[in-house]
Amino acid sequence: MEGLSFGHWYAHSLATRGLALRAAGIVGVMLGVTVALAECPLFSGDECRESGFAPVLMVAGAGLFIGGTIDDIATAPGRARRYNQGLLSDVTVMPVLSRDVGGMAMTGRF
Repeated sequence: MEGLSFGHWYAHSLATRGLALRAAGIVGVMLGVTVALAECPLFSGDECRESGFAPVLMVAGAGLFIGGTIDDIATAPGRARRYNQGLLSDVTVMPVLSRDVGGMAMTGRF
């Protein structure tokens, strides 16, 4: 999960909408699995009493996870680009010419 949010974290945005959606998706899938295990015990030999709620939770959780992944992938480059533009506004590059040598000088503020 961390790799998808790296562009946001690089831009000092620790909690993102995509990360929250992915976390909610994981919780949804885990709740679905819990409900499924409660409705149909594995080792007791009892009959399953399926309500249909577990698959809905699992599909909704998977959808939230996928949506959060898409959101982070779509928004991370723009956020990192805006952060970098703020950094580059503090850097100045200028040409330098002297009698024997030419080159570039760079000044910056950190």
